[in-house]
This record gives sequence, structure tokens and C-alpha cells, in this order.
Amino acid sequence: MTNISKLFLILTTSVISINVLLAQENNEKKVREYFLSPKSISPLNVSISYKRQLKNNLFLRIGLVNLSVGMNESRSKISTSFPTRQLNFSSGLEAGLEFRKTITEKFTFFHGPSLNISYSLNDNTIENPIISVSQRNQSTTNTQFGIPYKFGLLYQFHSHFLVSVEISPGIFYNRNNYASQIINIDGNTQNTGHQYTSYTFNVNNSSGLLSIAYRL
Repeated sequence: MTNISKLFLILTTSVISINVLLAQENNEKKVREYFLSPKSISPLNVSISYKRQLKNNLFLRIGLVNLSVGMNESRSKISTSFPTRQLNFSSGLEAGLEFRKTITEKFTFFHGPSLNISYSLNDNTIENPIISVSQRNQSTTNTQFGIPYKFGLLYQFHSHFLVSVEISPGIFYNRNNYASQIINIDGNTQNTGHQYTSYTFNVNNSSGLLSIAYRL
């Protein structure tokens, strides 16, 4: 496990542990909310999160983010084109705090820091008979560690249902890996590829821009 992974695990565990202890200090009934956030339809990408009230205007947020899986196959009638297969997969975890400020009876403003980690895989195969089977596959993976700060608005249109919109500016660390295989003249298999990293600061509009929620 890398140092960054260890740091993220420690921070996430600390956030959850501290706030669970805070929640146990008060035996009053706490608000619980379940959010579903569709990111895209094709391919389907959704996030699911759970929020629990710790104090009057403080919530704990945990969730599964960037959940997506898709497979695509293409076959062309053109003789110079070959069948291809593509597999895409992604998933992630998120934990954070949320501070709320009531604006009106139906509208609530919220903001707060989060920690998240996500992983994605893109695997491509081309069925070219000229190329040996071991060389037909190429894969790219991405691991992202992020510290976003969320700003958003809640609209309660029913006693148990809400709509949420938000943006998530933050700092993100990305590690990308590209891999493939080649066969040497002597017949031995050699793995090839490269790795690169990047640091970015941006507004991640794909991180739960629009959500529907159920409140208990």
C-alpha cells in the first residue's frame, strides 16, 4: 500500500470515527437521507450516498461514487476493419462532513469538505489475426485521490423527498497506468507500458451535480 493510500485510509477512518462518537452523544432522533446521483446515461454512471445528522446543522456523509460498468463490441463489414471489444469499469468511496444553513422552509444551503478515492479501468481488445493473441489487448487504469469541497442547495418538495444540486471544487491527484504485451524474437513475452501522475485543481461538475434524495 502506498503512503498516499495509507494517509487516505487514516483520514477517512478518523472522520467516520469522530463523527460516529459525536452522534452517540445525543440520543435524539437524527435525520437520515439517502441520495441517488446519476452522472451519465450511456454509459450508466451513478453515485449513492448516505447522510446522517450529527448535530442541528452538521451531517456525516459517506458514499459509493462513480459506479459504472459497460461493455461494447463492434464488428464492421469493411474488410480492413477488425472486431473490437471494450470494457469500462469504475468505482470509488467518499466520506466527509456537511454544514447546513436553512434559507427558507423548503431551501437549504450546504457546504463541507470530503475525501474520496476512485478507480477506473479501460480495457481494449482488437481481433486482428495478423497480431498474436497476447498482443491484442491494451489496458489503461486510473487511480484518483481527491479532497473536494462541496457547495450545494437542497430543495424539499415533499416531507420525505428532496432534490439536490452541487458543485465540487477540489484538489485531485491522478495516477495513470498503461499496459500492453509484445512478443520478442526469442518468443518471450514482455509487458510494456508506462505510468504518469498529475495534480489538478478544478470544479468537478460530474460529482453529484443533480441528485434525488429520500429522508427519514
